[in-house]
Amino acid sequence: MLRPVVLSSTMVWEHDRSFVSYRDEVEITAGVLEQVYESLSGAKVVDMHEGFLDVYQKLHREGTLQVFDTGWSDDLSIDKYREYLQIADYYVPNQKEALKITGEITIENAAERLSEFFNDVIITGPGWMSSEK
Repeated sequence: MLRPVVLSSTMVWEHDRSFVSYRDEVEITAGVLEQVYESLSGAKVVDMHEGFLDVYQKLHREGTLQVFDTGWSDDLSIDKYREYLQIADYYVPNQKEALKITGEITIENAAERLSEFFNDVIITGPGWMSSEK
């Protein structure tokens, strides 16, 4: 019997939304990395996920645009994701994620910190913010 790869549900309120996702853990082996690379090779844009850094480094060298969305986790930090941020063309955090990953207390300071990696910083959420260098 086939099982879903990822199961997600969205909960939407008047001024907020949340996502709950579940996926089986996949052991990331050299074979899995090669399969992922082969399936993404030649793409114009890819959505980055934790665990596949070697693949994204290859794609980065080949000129593929890469969009990184960490989603929320309690251990978000620049140190944890530095290598991904360095090769991503875009990072698309919401306000809570931007504050958490940077350790800053204002959206403006979080955007400034993220501008160390990106020319254009976009932080989504109420009163969306975009800044350019």
